[in-house]
Amino acid sequence: MCLSGKFKWFFVLIVSTFSFEDAFSQVLKGCRSGGMIYRNPPTGAFGWTSPLSETCPANATTTTQYTRFVQNTTGSSSCPIGLLSLGGTGVSVDYRLLNCPIDGWIAFLLIPAAFAGILMIRRSQTFKN
Repeated sequence: MCLSGKFKWFFVLIVSTFSFEDAFSQVLKGCRSGGMIYRNPPTGAFGWTSPLSETCPANATTTTQYTRFVQNTTGSSSCPIGLLSLGGTGVSVDYRLLNCPIDGWIAFLLIPAAFAGILMIRRSQTFKN
């Protein structure tokens, strides 16, 4: 694949954007149970609280947050969930807090990319008479 000088910077920008999706997100501690990661640590009679899903909901926007499981913590101890542990127990984990991807906007990214591709193909073709 040979890209002209004008499109090389665009290609590098797109690849680097998707390659480093969570490179700058901090690894945090939480409690994992049933597809949810609870983010606020225990205080008093409360166990872990403030759950977030490990997947983006169907109606998510780019400002909707979700958690990405990284690994079980060393020793992977069980952790209490909710008031007086009535929410059961989970496993201590490390996670990253991320915003949902732009899946809903992908068509708007593909249309200009397809147009640019068509232009590149048309310009590179040589016609023989």
